[in-house]
Amino acid sequence: MAYIKRSYGTANGDPLTINYEADEDDFMFLIDTHQYGTDPTSISGWTQLTYNKIVLSSSHTVWYRRATASEPTSVTVSVSPTLGRHGMQLIVCGGVDTTTAFDVTHTSRTSASVAKPSFPAITPFTANSLILYINLPNNLPMIAEPGALKVDRSGSATTHGKINTYYTYGNADLFSVPALDIYSELDQNINPTAITIALRDDGNNNRKGYVDIASPTAEMLQMLGKNGETGHLSGTT
Repeated sequence: MAYIKRSYGTANGDPLTINYEADEDDFMFLIDTHQYGTDPTSISGWTQLTYNKIVLSSSHTVWYRRATASEPTSVTVSVSPTLGRHGMQLIVCGGVDTTTAFDVTHTSRTSASVAKPSFPAITPFTANSLILYINLPNNLPMIAEPGALKVDRSGSATTHGKINTYYTYGNADLFSVPALDIYSELDQNINPTAITIALRDDGNNNRKGYVDIASPTAEMLQMLGKNGETGHLSGTT
């Protein structure tokens, strides 16, 4: 199976630099989010991902790249945000097919403010695809329901500039991976960006564990949010 090798995060400043390590043919995602400032038009060597970009309190961009034999060891992004509200994350994936990294076209949610939005479902073409979820909350803390495994939860100390990433696996070809709910920790309507990506396995049998969100091993009973909020248990403090 393709798998998550490592992740890196940094926040609260501009420019932001991530020092990273990647082997040749690793497949990587670079995620940048910030309040105010300007989106960078390009980053040398990286390709911008197209998705439903919901921009309210924060703006963001996702890029991807295949690591080369002479891979750089750092990447820098400058967006000139206000008050250092700037977060960045880099995810390194191993065992991703070197010909077709994206198993099928990725999906992303459309705009609608709700207290429990979702990463949209995806149907991989190939068995054992690595399913990567990227959540950019805009302005409130968020957490995914049990089932997926956390890659990283990083970003700015303020709510503007946070990045939440998770993963699971598709367990068969042409078998739909269902939508994954993400909760606003304050039980308030929120309109985040949520991207679902299926990465094709390279067939080299890199087994790293298996998680099927259709049959999670846990159930959310109560969410304890910021400042003692009980979130989706009762909606009260």
